Amino acid sequence: MNRAAELGLAGPVVASPGVPLRVAVYQRVSMAIQSGTLPPSSLLPSETQLCEAMGVSRTVIREALMLAEEDGYIRSRRGIGRFVEDDRPTRGIERLQPLEALLTGRGRPVQARRLRAELTRPSHGFASDGLGIDPQDASWFVETSMLSEGRVVALLQEHLPVSRDHRFDELIDDAIAADRGGSILAALMPLTEIEGKSEISAGVPGATRGRLLDLAPDAPVILLTQRIEHGGRAFYLSKALLNPEFAQLEVRHTL
Repeated sequence: MNRAAELGLAGPVVASPGVPLRVAVYQRVSMAIQSGTLPPSSLLPSETQLCEAMGVSRTVIREALMLAEEDGYIRSRRGIGRFVEDDRPTRGIERLQPLEALLTGRGRPVQARRLRAELTRPSHGFASDGLGIDPQDASWFVETSMLSEGRVVALLQEHLPVSRDHRFDELIDDAIAADRGGSILAALMPLTEIEGKSEISAGVPGATRGRLLDLAPDAPVILLTQRIEHGGRAFYLSKALLNPEFAQLEVRHTL
């Protein structure tokens, strides 16, 4: 029997509005990890086995697994395969600033252009884990490109929960409904009494996001993940892919 079938990963995967194939495959793999069907340190089925089990192409499988590795669910070992990470990923924000503010500098203004804002259900592993919501709950997904001198320098993907009950509800709903030429986070500034962290890492965009960034699928990008909490509850999560040729982040230290 195909190992993917043994692990409950078998069955046709189909795209749906707002959920492309690569994300649908990613959801199935990440949910298997969250449920314990794929336990920590276990070896994932091969790409061929996953292709056969889910009825999708190898390109789709590779992009889905790239997302899972990027989000901290799995890791690759050259010549052996992909393994489930021992620890679940954490997300965050250290210094609260909208991406366009972080990127503006050196005489290079940055403009934001919203690409889409849609309600997604279910919420895939990155959104549900980072926002602390049930994977079957809906969440908002807002995608924005950042441009400088006519070039796309970054791609921002923001996630927000639908069911909220705190002081920023009105601001959030208004920011999602209205496209004012900026990120959702920019519309929420200034915020007070918030907590969070930032993660900066390196990755590759894959074919779909690579087209939006005008980069090759395996080109290096900077990944900035941000998560904001208020009163111990997450209400904002984002992932930004930055073209390192144009976009630079600055960290200042004081003594």
